[in-house]
Amino acid sequence: MDEILSVELADLILHAVYATYQTEKGHNRARMIYDYLTRDYMQPINLEAVFRIGPEEHTGISDFIEEWRQFLLDTTGDQAATLLLEACLYQDDLDHLVETAHVGYKQHPILYLNACAQLLEREAFSMCETVGLSALNVLPENLIIRGEIANLTRAAAAKLAHQDIVDQCYKAAFQSESTLTNFFNLCHLPESKENIQAVATYVTQLPEQEVFDRDNNHQQWKTNDLSQKNKDILHFFSGKFDDIYEQCQTDKEPLGWGHDLKEVVVPLFILLLNQDNNLSKVQQLLSSRIIYQLEYKDTAENFLADVALWKHHVTIEKEAVNRYISWLKEEVDKKTETIVGEGHRKSYDKAALLIAALAETLVSHGLINSKDTLLDHYKQVHSRKTAFKRECDALK
Repeated sequence: MDEILSVELADLILHAVYATYQTEKGHNRARMIYDYLTRDYMQPINLEAVFRIGPEEHTGISDFIEEWRQFLLDTTGDQAATLLLEACLYQDDLDHLVETAHVGYKQHPILYLNACAQLLEREAFSMCETVGLSALNVLPENLIIRGEIANLTRAAAAKLAHQDIVDQCYKAAFQSESTLTNFFNLCHLPESKENIQAVATYVTQLPEQEVFDRDNNHQQWKTNDLSQKNKDILHFFSGKFDDIYEQCQTDKEPLGWGHDLKEVVVPLFILLLNQDNNLSKVQQLLSSRIIYQLEYKDTAENFLADVALWKHHVTIEKEAVNRYISWLKEEVDKKTETIVGEGHRKSYDKAALLIAALAETLVSHGLINSKDTLLDHYKQVHSRKTAFKRECDALK
């Protein structure tokens, strides 16, 4: 019933838009049509649908598109930006979109993003690079969309073999959108080590991320911010291992259940300290468990490739390695006791995976002979837990 009512309402609105188009002119016509198309109960209606409705042919479409465009340029909000993009592309005129982006970015910065995306898709790499660089120069540095534009510009520059522009875009992307993915791209820069070390200072200065963002009509103006947990994660990757280790030391509870910092930091330390360059099934499984919490937007395999590259740019003293390994053994032991000892059967696989991952790291340091050594130890400790032992055997 709701779907039927929605379709009927959309049809009524289309006819109202048609009547407005035929009887009104100029700014007033554009304003009235905008009011119809942006009502909360409306399903999206595109211009083609508007121009198909009604018994008479729509005349003066080109003039309307221009007055519509001018109206939307002066109207705030993401809805206006979406309609403006549609108006620019209605006649498949990319030059029109680029021109509108140059004129309207102060109201609608997303137009630059749309322009770059369209140009890149159509393999207009040189124009995409030019438009993208213009956007990077004029948009506020803390605007998240600027980071997205930087990545599109980088893709175009890479196609043109403009390495200096690629490097510039790597920096701009992280500066405007400080995600882990953009951080890893800093590892490709010639001065990678210096850039990585500077990250901790930079992210500390970023504002704290709001828990709820209710302004859904101004997403194009979202600025770069981070939760405290994400700041801590980037501190870890910037090489502040001791700081993160000490912070986790203050948490005396067993390893959490997916929400606390220690839940991701322990696996990260295990991966950091593993000296084996060969990609293992256990490492992939461990990575697949944590990339969601890290807000890493790619695959576990690519995450491990990024980690491998990053590890070339960080150093750890031998004394620190020994300290971290001792701590990891304690944490994994407490986690296993909490899960297996208390009979949380649905999490047996998590405990077994941590044991196997730690075992591979210990093997890489020559501290045990094989991964099976540690797995068999815990199988013996929890010899009556058949399901847990099956999980351990599956990782051998």
